[in-house]
Amino acid sequence: MHEIKLDGYRIIALIHNEQIRLKSRNNKDWTNDLLSVVDALKQLALPQAILDGEVVLLDKHGKSDFQLLQNTIKLNPNAPYVYYLFDILYYEQFDLRTLPLLKRKAILKNVLEGQNKMLRFSDHIIGEGSFLFHRACELGLEGIISKQIDSPYISGRTKRWLKIKCLMRQEFIIGGYSVPTSSRKYFRALYLGVYNEQGELDYTGNVGTGFSEASLKEVFALLQKIPAKQKPFAKEIPGSQSVVWVQPKLVAEVEFTHWTERGHLRHPSFKGLRLDKKPGEVFREQKTASENKDKKMEQGEAKNNKAYSLRIKMTHPDKVLYPEDGITKKDLLNYYEYVYDYIMPFIKNRPISLLRCPENWHDCFFQRHYIDSTPKVLKAITIETKKRKSPIFI
Repeated sequence: MHEIKLDGYRIIALIHNEQIRLKSRNNKDWTNDLLSVVDALKQLALPQAILDGEVVLLDKHGKSDFQLLQNTIKLNPNAPYVYYLFDILYYEQFDLRTLPLLKRKAILKNVLEGQNKMLRFSDHIIGEGSFLFHRACELGLEGIISKQIDSPYISGRTKRWLKIKCLMRQEFIIGGYSVPTSSRKYFRALYLGVYNEQGELDYTGNVGTGFSEASLKEVFALLQKIPAKQKPFAKEIPGSQSVVWVQPKLVAEVEFTHWTERGHLRHPSFKGLRLDKKPGEVFREQKTASENKDKKMEQGEAKNNKAYSLRIKMTHPDKVLYPEDGITKKDLLNYYEYVYDYIMPFIKNRPISLLRCPENWHDCFFQRHYIDSTPKVLKAITIETKKRKSPIFI
């Protein structure tokens, strides 16, 4: 099954008659910060229940906005938050965690029937994951979450849930900040990292865009409370002489285009602090290659296969073809896979020319003739010119 991925706080609601507590997965209590959600849950009049969902704030276009949520939640506990519910763990006297997800959602939908707009059932579709994903991206949403319909409830991370994002986005640990050199206040950029398998903090780059005046001030104030004498990162970082190091206790959510060969972020943009996440949970998320998305979304499985390994053999997949943007051969193939359905009706069974770029896009030439090493999937036709007949690609 496939659901729309929301941009908010994952919240567990523990209900016992009129007593309601809202907690994050790391056990942080949000009850007093989300009083409007508490009031909405009281209207369910449930004797006992445990619900799982995402609390969001919607912008004027009806999209969940994480920065809007983060800025509002500290100031107004009675704001019109929306609690999208996608699972139920416990109901009355029954532990539902071992039931298949599809049955749990059916129970949840029945529990929420006829409730107010602040409590919404996170609906889903079964199959058609590729369509839903592309439609979500067209609408400017974050992506979708694909889940196995027969899976039991599992606390923590699980391969039975697959996040498929339109843009790359994940949490990073803040390890330091650079001092501003212009008129900008507070700091110039944050130094980010993720934990590796050895438990060391790997440096992943800096983020200096996406901040508002309010978020600059807020982040800076929190950083002042956790100074560190030494860098928290495992390896040396060039050009970090003027960096102010902090203890790795704060988690930031950052959006970016892709990872570079060195494991750094390309075009990062700050989206907000994740006060609901523990630093120990932050590691580099694996991107699902676009070639596999359609198949994996239909199966609801979570495997991270490289796009170029399934149907064709590619040499030097990490060779940079567009050095200005860090675009590799693998990135180019992933792009072709993404636009395949759109371009094939216009090029199938039509003559085309092959533009070869052995090193990068600055050094290219047209290969017009069919030679022994030409892939067999390409066929040749004969074109008559004034001088001779010459086979070219089709």
